[in-house]
Amino acid sequence: MDKTGDLDCQSQLEAQLGQPVYLLHRLDRPVGGVVVFAKTAQAAAALNQQMQQRLVEKTYLAVAEGNTAPQQTLVDYLRKDGRSNLSQVVSKEAKGAKEARLSYETKQQVTWEGHLLSLVEVRLQTGRHHQIRVQFASRNWPLYGDGKYGAARRRGQKGFGLFSHEISFTHPQTGQWMTFTAKPQGEPFTFFLQGGGKTIGKTEEMS
Repeated sequence: MDKTGDLDCQSQLEAQLGQPVYLLHRLDRPVGGVVVFAKTAQAAAALNQQMQQRLVEKTYLAVAEGNTAPQQTLVDYLRKDGRSNLSQVVSKEAKGAKEARLSYETKQQVTWEGHLLSLVEVRLQTGRHHQIRVQFASRNWPLYGDGKYGAARRRGQKGFGLFSHEISFTHPQTGQWMTFTAKPQGEPFTFFLQGGGKTIGKTEEMS
């Protein structure tokens, strides 16, 4: 169980398989989507090495408030505050600063209840604490539902605007390039699939 008392994914998977598994990366608590586990310590070590060498490709879908650019690479320096469990953009010279880099493409935009929302596909090049959330919020594009980083709160609001959409890596034993994909469900991603908002700009559906 995690610190809230909820049964975590790793414990559930170990109970299902009847053996230990090794978690390769984590998602923030509100975030759903693809997570990778290894069944052996050897496989976990090999995959961790791929991650350190930035050979693992991670793609997220995010719903940001505001008019994001069509496509862009964001480079910042972030510092985590362990007491508040928040991160912030700081100067390169600041103590504890770590480079954070991602690229994104805006896939679709809708006006929903008077607010412009942008669906973006994000490719992470580094894996910093709350990275996507902080980098978008620092440009006045907080993620939907992310009150920690300045998103508007609406009555009856559900869901969170970040989802681990796809991850690709080389299988540590076979050497095969593998890709695993999941599609988000529920608010706010359904805003882009139903007729409640006015579509602006690109209209392609989530892939």
